[in-house]
Amino acid sequence: MRGIDEIVPGAAARLIALAEQESNHRRSLEVKAIEANIAAQVAQVQINEQQTRAVFRSDMIGQVAGFLVCLCCIGAAVYLGLNGHDWLAGGIAAIPTAALIKAFVLTKNK
Repeated sequence: MRGIDEIVPGAAARLIALAEQESNHRRSLEVKAIEANIAAQVAQVQINEQQTRAVFRSDMIGQVAGFLVCLCCIGAAVYLGLNGHDWLAGGIAAIPTAALIKAFVLTKNK
C-alpha cells in the first residue's frame, strides 16, 4: 500500500474506501435477498393455509350433501315401503347403503 501511495498520493485511502463501500453494498444486497426470501416463505405459508381451509370446506360441504342425500333416500324408502311399493323402496334404500360401502372401501384403500 505504501508503494501505491507513493506512486499515486491518496490511492491507498481510496482503495480502502472502495473496499469498504463494496463490502457495505454486498451486505445490503444480502439483507435484501434474505428479506425477500422471508417474504416469499410467509406468502407460501399463507397460500398453504388458504388451500387447507378450502379443502376442509369442500370436504365438509361434500359430507353434508352426502348426508342429506342419504336422509332423503331413507325417508323416500320408508314412505314408499309404507305405501306398498316394497321393490321401489328397496331400490331407493340401496342408494345410501351403496354410498356408505363405497366410502368405507375407498378410505381403507388409501
